[in-house]
Amino acid sequence: GTPWQKLDEKGAGWWIPAEPNKVAECVDKLLLKESDAYEDMRANAYAFSREFDIYSNISKWTETICKL
Repeated sequence: GTPWQKLDEKGAGWWIPAEPNKVAECVDKLLLKESDAYEDMRANAYAFSREFDIYSNISKWTETICKL
């Protein structure tokens, strides 16, 4: 039930196995990104994280709790 598979489609990062070589690969990809592309990814990651922020989505929480 995690949203990690959407990271790539949102341009917010990558969903990878927790393996040292895969993590190192992604770190290298980040370090080699052009600064504009890196800034875009950072902005996309922040926007994506807001979809899960309790303060931005309090109505969803309230609605769910009221159904209980």
